Amino acid sequence: DAEELQEVLNQRVTVSFYEDAIADGVIELCAAYGAKDGGDARKALDLLRAAADHARAKDATIVDEDNVAEARRELEREEVMDGIADLADQHKLSLYALVSLQHNQDDPSRSKDIYERYQELCDISHHDARTLRRVRDFLGEIEGLGVIESIQRNQGYPEGKYNAYELGHDEEMILAAMSDLLNEVGIHEDVADVVEKSDRISA
Repeated sequence: DAEELQEVLNQRVTVSFYEDAIADGVIELCAAYGAKDGGDARKALDLLRAAADHARAKDATIVDEDNVAEARRELEREEVMDGIADLADQHKLSLYALVSLQHNQDDPSRSKDIYERYQELCDISHHDARTLRRVRDFLGEIEGLGVIESIQRNQGYPEGKYNAYELGHDEEMILAAMSDLLNEVGIHEDVADVVEKSDRISA
């Protein structure tokens, strides 16, 4: 629990940090995040280390709660990117279809529209397209990673209820995590400007 994690973190601070280098509340905040992640001491320690790295990069002499918040966002981003990179090709194709649709529209994308784009990407990359039902399953599994979000809509007769999807993270990050698939399938025209911008930044 959080109290036990605080003990672990305090032990590490005693060994690894100068005296008074940790601001009040930092240990408690790192422990609370670690407890939220299932009581994983390694994650709490990683967060403290990353927060210290942020403070060092700013030439600060004290690690504060703002450093912890920055480190938390960075670690969450890395976890999401790792989760996307580990997806099977069929899942990535489904996600790529959604990203390319969402780039030029404000409303969430319907699964049938995602499926049409998915089929197009499968044709280009010579993958065997799965059924619409399977692609919905893929989208549900991707949602479980926190990468996308589903919204239930009810249009009444004759449309009825259906799920629509939107991105839960910025498209540049998602596309960067799928760089292997993009190399295979190519850059869809709807996201060409996003990839070009990302390449300019990384260069």
